[in-house]
Parts: sequence; C-alpha cells; structure tokens
Amino acid sequence: MYQAICKVPFSDVRRIPSRRLTGPGHQDENQETQLVHGEKVFVHRIENEWVYIEAVEQQKWYADEGWKGYRGWVERAHLLEEEPITVRRRMIEDAANYLGLPYLWGGRNPNGVDCSGFVNLLYRKEGMQIPRDACDQYRLSRKIAAGQLQIADLVFLAKEATPQKIYHVMIYGGEDNIIESTMISQTNRKITFEERFGIPLKQFKEGHPYKGDFVYFGTLF
Repeated sequence: MYQAICKVPFSDVRRIPSRRLTGPGHQDENQETQLVHGEKVFVHRIENEWVYIEAVEQQKWYADEGWKGYRGWVERAHLLEEEPITVRRRMIEDAANYLGLPYLWGGRNPNGVDCSGFVNLLYRKEGMQIPRDACDQYRLSRKIAAGQLQIADLVFLAKEATPQKIYHVMIYGGEDNIIESTMISQTNRKITFEERFGIPLKQFKEGHPYKGDFVYFGTLF
C-alpha cells in the first residue's frame, strides 16, 4: 500500500476495472464515487492500466471494519504515484529524529513515546492510518520472512512462553538495524539484530526463539 494523488480534474472510482458507459441522468451500478484534482488516495494493488484504491478523504462505514475510505478501481493514468521505497526512506529519516527520546508508557508525542506509539506516529505522518497497539499492528500486517524485510517494515516480539501474544514492535532500519522505543534502554534507540538478539538478521530462522522471544516480521505496505 502506498499513497498517490489524483492529477486530473476528476476521475471515476469504479466497482470493477472498466470505464463508465453512461452519462448524466443514468444509473450506473458500477460507479462508486469520483476523485477530484489533488485528492489523496492509498493504492492497494495494480492490474494493468487500473489501480484499486482507497479514497481516504471520503469516509464510508463498513460493518466489518468501521470507517474507511471509499474503495474501487481508478485508471492508473489519472494518478500521480509516489514509489513505496520513497515513503519507506522518508519514514526511516523521520525515525532518526526520535533517537534519544525518552521511553514513555502510552506516549505518542515529541516528549516521549512507547514502542507502538512511535510506529503509529511514523506511519501517521505519511497519511497511513494504522492501529495504536503492537498486537493490533501485527494483526493488520502482512506476514513476511526475515529475508523479505524492507526498510520501514515491522519486527514484532512475543515471549517464548506466550508465542501468540505480541508485546513489542520495532521498525526495520535497513542492513542489520532496528529502531525501537523500549523500557530496556528507557529511550528510543537504534540497535543491531546481533546486539539485540545475539544473532545477525541474515542468520535468523523462522520459529526459533532468541533470548526468550519469538521474533515475527510484518509489512503494512
């Protein structure tokens, strides 16, 4: 998932990837809404000349998800897309501004953050609405292997005794680095996988505990 902007005066949002066939005064069951110039959307997937988007500025109630933006298909040529890697790099650059910030349980502000509040803020600055708590961030994420990690993906921890209960989240900073706000250091810090778990990332094996924790990987992109 990444952000894009409507670059034409208006663009139809379609239930299926096909152009409108009717004009004013006619009902079209495949027409959801329209985007206007400058409107931000989230791109979820691409199929040829069409993209499936969420119009985040137009909220709609979904019984199973609550308030979300209208969803549908838009012609890709109508959008100005920002490459996901650009967003990822900007998030890691922003994360560096939090280094040394005090750890604050329940914190989510420039004076102090906890682990999931820190991650939530980084994503929020990019217009991405994600859950507040680490366990819910894990639920929302798409699970990936260690070898699939890209910068700004997430690293989750669960105690060896309770492997299904996520209690901590960190953000991957590239190479062997992770950035986290933790009670261990009482601050927001950058640390390597080897320093944190006693083994570098490239040697991680799925399903093995490290220093008493199971380590899981997820992406919200």
